[in-house]
Amino acid sequence: MSVLLEVDPAVSASVMNEALPSLLRHHDALRLRFTRVGNEWRQVNAARLHDVLTTVSVPHQAGSEVIQQQAAEVQSSLNLSTGPLFRAVQVTRGEGHPSHLLLVCHHLR
Repeated sequence: MSVLLEVDPAVSASVMNEALPSLLRHHDALRLRFTRVGNEWRQVNAARLHDVLTTVSVPHQAGSEVIQQQAAEVQSSLNLSTGPLFRAVQVTRGEGHPSHLLLVCHHLR
């Protein structure tokens, strides 16, 4: 599952780097890990927070396929057993242009 948000150019990566770990601390489900033991699934809450935000710079004239490629890479990096189940990518598009924030969460199926 993912959502792509447009972010005001005034919002810095440092603000997001502070906010996103707070989100993980508050929502236990975003830190879960699942392992199969016999016929049962076991869940464990990860003790350590992972780095949530990655920043990628692309030219402002780049098309949406660049963001779609980033989304596919992030989604394929999610792992039920080892984590993470949640990641974020800030796509910057040059000074004065809005950036985008891609939030990706494992769909747990």
